[in-house]
Formats: sequence, structure tokens, C-alpha cells
Amino acid sequence: MIKSFILDTNVIAHSERGNAIFGFDDNNVIITGTTMQELDRKKTDPDIGYNVRGAIHVLDDLRKKGDLTKGVKIGRGELKIIPNGIDAGNLPKGFSLDNPDNRIISTSIWLAKRFPRSHFVLVTNDVSMRVNADVAFRHAEVDIKIQEYKNDHVELDDDYKGYEIFENVEAEIMNDLFSNDEVKVPEAYSGLLEKEFAILKNEASSVLAIREGNYLVRVKDQRCYGLKKTYNVAQTMALYALLAPVSEIPLVILKGPAGTGKTLLAMAAGLDGVRKTNSYDTLLIGRSNVTQRTEEKLGALPGTLEEKLDPIVAPFKDAFARLLKNESKELKKDSAGKTAVKKKVEELMISSVEICPISYIRGRSIPGTFMCLDEAQNTSPLAVRDIMSRAGDDTKVVILGDTSQIDNPTLDERNCGLTAAWTDMRGYAAEIRFENNECVRSALAQEVIKRMKISKK
Repeated sequence: MIKSFILDTNVIAHSERGNAIFGFDDNNVIITGTTMQELDRKKTDPDIGYNVRGAIHVLDDLRKKGDLTKGVKIGRGELKIIPNGIDAGNLPKGFSLDNPDNRIISTSIWLAKRFPRSHFVLVTNDVSMRVNADVAFRHAEVDIKIQEYKNDHVELDDDYKGYEIFENVEAEIMNDLFSNDEVKVPEAYSGLLEKEFAILKNEASSVLAIREGNYLVRVKDQRCYGLKKTYNVAQTMALYALLAPVSEIPLVILKGPAGTGKTLLAMAAGLDGVRKTNSYDTLLIGRSNVTQRTEEKLGALPGTLEEKLDPIVAPFKDAFARLLKNESKELKKDSAGKTAVKKKVEELMISSVEICPISYIRGRSIPGTFMCLDEAQNTSPLAVRDIMSRAGDDTKVVILGDTSQIDNPTLDERNCGLTAAWTDMRGYAAEIRFENNECVRSALAQEVIKRMKISKK
């Protein structure tokens, strides 16, 4: 049965160079006139403009092969651009045609009524549009299926944590790790991935290790800039990976709930490398804009770029303030101390930190830098790939995020940049998944995470 897939704008815009156009095997693909107008409007968008321009070039190449409004062959199916069908009469009252989603829904209904024996499927990654489309299709009494674009979904592996726990480990192995700091990987543990941690236990003791090639290397507790201690084994593993030389661990991915210390650990390690060990020239920080304002809208805000981005980098400044207070006994907790801390943070931002809007990182080559992307769950896989691939010589890349806090309406746990990096870079990156019971922010934060079981559905 040949189906006709009607593609929402976000499906095309978030697929690399328009690949989604060819993602439906031997079926037909329909792009509405509204989507074409939306693509034109988004071609200069700093986040998705590259993809959009690529898709437009694909359509331009297909245009040369025939009339797109009548259909051009792609595989055994065909691609059509349908500019018509925008009629308020197709929609329930209250569905304004000022909304591009509603115009696409209207065209879909128009097609279904015009060709009642055809099988139409609306494809959108916008959950709100899926709900509105379902309401409108039922109102119009048309049989149009609705689905997500699943070709970019990652198979989730909920069991992988970035480490394994081994019980009843032979005393000989434990003794070798304690005395020599490394041991050849025993056959029983050969399933450990490269850069995967191992918690080894027996009745007498326990030891933490990481796989480096054919060896298990002992992981020791460490300290760094402004960080006096780690609170659990997950933090110990994370800090080891963050402080390891780029030659050993160039990529670290930390994911887990709020309050587990991901950002604080990363900032401490970054400052240590910049201000103490001189391992890096700069600490570069970026963070997905969780309010979903585009850079164009940010540009309308008053002030300098730094001032516009200040709400986005506030979590980093909070971490800097805490670390600076821990590092210097002179910064007291009274009002004068607060002023001094704020001044020190601003000095730090000028001397050692670069704020980089992730939308503008394409094309850069960044050497000698501790580069950290926070809130990666709100970033597309392509954007995360762009960020990681900017790393030059002696640059460490750190990816942070929490897939339970996705605010981007076109992303979910299966197709966000954090999941893509976590899955695709496994066996190369050092990865740690923090659990809910590892929240260290405060007793209140721990109770909130434990008690308030918010459904992901």
C-alpha cells in the first residue's frame, strides 16, 4: 500500500541537509506550500539554517527534473509540493490560519477530501501539532494518520550507566590494583567497554577502576579548584574523567537529574585546568536556550551579547561563585563578601571564560580549550555533533544534560543530542549516568526528586 507522507516543517528542518525527504522508502512525500514558506523564513536561522538551506538545494535539484506540483520521482514514489488547501472552513472554530501548523493541517484535510481513497500520514515531531491535528481531522471526519519522524530515533539502553559493579572479585586482582595501580583486564571483565568504569568489590575491600586499553587502571579520589570533596562514587568517577588529560579522555558525557553536581564538577575541573595546571587556555561554556527563544529574538533584547546571554549562563556563574568561595577564605558570607564574590566572578568571566552561543560555533576550530555544553537534551544531534567536532588539539569536550527535562517541543529522549552523543560515542567517551538518589544539592532537593514522580508520558 503506497502512502503519502505530509512532512511538517520541523521534520525537514531538523534532518541533516534534507535527508528526511528521502526517508520514506518507496512511498510518496508531500510538502505543503506553507512548509515551503516556513523553510524560506528559517533558512537564516542560526540553529537550523544549515539544514534548511540543504533541503532547499535538494528541492531545487528535484525541480530541474520535473514539475514539483505534479510530482517528481524519488525512488518508486514521488515528491509533490501542494500549495493549495488553506481554508478556515476545514478547521474547527478557534483554529486560526495565522498559525502555520493550522495551515498545514488544513492542506492535509483538503487533500484527504480531494483524494478519499489515498492513504495520508501527517509526520511531525511537534507534540502540540499532533494533538491539534488529531482534533481537526476528527472534526473534518477525514482518515489521516499522524506519526513522529522516527528515522532519527536512537534505541534506548536504560541499563547502561557508564560503569559496572563486580562482586566477589579475587583478592589477587584487588591487591594488584592497590599495589600497582593497574592490572591486565581479566577475562571475566573483558566485556567492559573502553573508558567504562568498574566498581570491584569483595568481602575485604572495594576499588574503583576504569578500562584503558587492555588494562584496568585504578581511579583515585581527587580534588581540584574549589572542590574540597566528592559526595558519592558517581562524582568520583566523573571528576576523574574531567581531570584526566585530553590524551587519555578527550570527551566526557554526564547525564542525570538536577542537583547531582554535573555543572559544578565540570566548572571546577575547567577552572583547575585553566587557572592551576595551565592545561587549557580557556574555559568555553555554552548552554541550550531552554526558553526556546531564537537568537533572532535574543537580538532584540537590550544590552551587549554578554548581557543578553546572562540568563543562560547564570547556572555557570552560580557554580563559579561557590567554587571561588571555597578556594578563598577571604570571601566571607556577609554583604561585603557577596559583593566581593560577584566582582571575582565577573573578573573570572573576563579573564578565563568564553561564552559561546552554540548557534554560532559552526566553522570554528577550537584548540587548547575546556569546552562544556550544558542542557544538551535541548539540542539536536546535529548541533551536538557540530560542537564536538569543533575540538582542536588539546581540547576537552564535556557534554551535560538530563533527558527528563527536555523543553524543546520537537525533541524527546529518543532523538535529542544528549542521547545521540551518549549512544554513538560509547566506548570512546567516559560516560556517567547519575541516579535520582545521588542528588547532593540539598535535603529539600533530594526529597523533591524522590517524592514527586513526574510521568515522562
